[in-house]
This record gives sequence, C-alpha cells and structure tokens, in this order.
Amino acid sequence: MLGTLGIMGIYNLFIFFSLLDQSYLYVVVVHFGYFLNRIWFYGLAHQYLLLDFPNSLKVQLFFSFLSNLGELKFADTFLELKQYSPKLHKIINFLILGQLILIILNPLIDNINTFSGIYLVIMMTIILIITLIRLS
Repeated sequence: MLGTLGIMGIYNLFIFFSLLDQSYLYVVVVHFGYFLNRIWFYGLAHQYLLLDFPNSLKVQLFFSFLSNLGELKFADTFLELKQYSPKLHKIINFLILGQLILIILNPLIDNINTFSGIYLVIMMTIILIITLIRLS
C-alpha cells in the first residue's frame, strides 16, 4: 500500500509538471499526506526516520489533516466551484477553514482525534453532496 501511494504521488507530480494543472498538485498533497500518515501509523517513521520522537499521534494527525486539506482544495479546483457554483465554493472554503483550525489546534488539544474523526465524516459527506450537485 505504501509503495502504491508513493508511486501515485510521484506519477501525479510528473503530470502536474507536464500539464501545470493545479488540481494535480492537490492530488500530490493528498497522496503524500496519506503516505506520511501511514508511515507514522505503521511505526516505520520511528523505526527508520525518527527514533525517539514524542507525540507521534500528533504528527500522524497533522499529515492526515494535510491530506484532508488537499482533498478539499482538489474538489474545489477540479469541480471549478468558484466559477460555476459560488455557494458551494463558500461551503468548501468554510471546510478548509475548519481544517486549518484543526491543524492549528492539533498540538494544543490532547483528544483532537475525536474531533477530527467527526469532522472527517462531515467533510466527506459534504464533498460527496457537492460533487453530486455539481455533476448533475
């Protein structure tokens, strides 16, 4: 799984440099954010990168939040919400603001993973609804 995520991230990075389409840059952020999240989750970061790094859950959540931020920006640019649906664009911007607040609060709050799980479910549901509205 880690190899697939890494290869897809590199592949989308090459596509971004070839086409210079901003959407692919956000896909790269999603892939590498999730890739780094999984490295911390599986303990490979402790084994090979940072041997005595405290608060590994905080780092793992940071990369998860970064991946979620990339997903939101990808949905916004790929669906061209700013041009075709300003109201849905504002909703995505509100979700981006919430994600940025979670990134800032991550080092400060101990049980932020509870909030992040609830926020992730709400965020993905709203993105699905926005996609269905935009594509219909």
